[in-house]
Amino acid sequence: MKYNFISTEFDILKILWKHGQLSSKEIHEEISLKTGWAYSTTRTVIERMVKKEYLLKNSFHGINIYSAKVSKVHAFASQISQFADKILERDAFSLLPLFVKSDALSDDELKELKDYLKSMESNE
Repeated sequence: MKYNFISTEFDILKILWKHGQLSSKEIHEEISLKTGWAYSTTRTVIERMVKKEYLLKNSFHGINIYSAKVSKVHAFASQISQFADKILERDAFSLLPLFVKSDALSDDELKELKDYLKSMESNE
C-alpha cells in the first residue's frame, strides 16, 4: 500500500514509532516544538490521521491513547518510492545506500525495507 503523508503527519508517526503510544497532549508537547501549533491544531491533525488509518486510537481511563498503525518500514518505503519516482525519476532501490549510512532504520528494518520495495516493484 502506498501512503501519501504530509510532512507533519510523518513527524507525528516518527514520534509514535519512538515512544510506542502517547496521548494527544504528549504528542502535542513534542510536535509543537517544531510546528508552533496550538493544541487544537495538533488534535485535528491526529484525528485526521485516525480517519486515514495512519493511527490507532484506544481509550484508557477516559484518555485517548494513539499509536502508529502504519509500520515504519512501510511508511519509509512509500515515501522513498514516491520521491524516487516523482522527483528523481529513478527506482527506489537507488536510494537504499543512503539509509545504510544513516541511523533512521535498524539492520533488520533495512532488510525489511529492501524486501518490501521489491514486492512493491513486482506488484506494479
